[in-house]
Amino acid sequence: MKTILLIVYISLLLTVHLVNAQETPWWESWDNKYQEVDISLLLEQEQRYADSIEKDPGAAQFYTRQKGYRFKGTFTGKWRDLSDERRDVMKLTYKIFTGENPIFDQTQKEVQIQTGDHLIWMPIQAVLEKDFKKEIKNGKDVYLYTLYFNHHKQDGTLYNIFFISEFRKL
Repeated sequence: MKTILLIVYISLLLTVHLVNAQETPWWESWDNKYQEVDISLLLEQEQRYADSIEKDPGAAQFYTRQKGYRFKGTFTGKWRDLSDERRDVMKLTYKIFTGENPIFDQTQKEVQIQTGDHLIWMPIQAVLEKDFKKEIKNGKDVYLYTLYFNHHKQDGTLYNIFFISEFRKL
């Protein structure tokens, strides 16, 4: 009987060890949901598309899209309040594709991120603010998981907003 219990105990330990050894880092599941992107190239493409739409009087002047993107950036150390205008763009775009979500009303701050030649203000989920301040220092690199909102208004105003859904320190 002791031998059987010992075998069961060892089997259980080995099973737990194998499961833990095969466990992947948490960000790998995020990597599967968010496409890695070159921000400079993306912004150039979006601007070219906006320009082409504005030059075509027959084209609908309003368009919008959203997608999950991930990329590396550098935190400049700057924070600011999220404007109502930018919040409304996120809410409207999200509502068109997905429905309503109170997370945008809870979001109050933006951080400034350097990506290539671009300085971009990015709204950050309220729940992430404290950890971001603690983990990401001025001038340090960060890997961002964002929900991207591209919104071209009828009047020609173009918004490219990267809403920070998660991050990891590099």
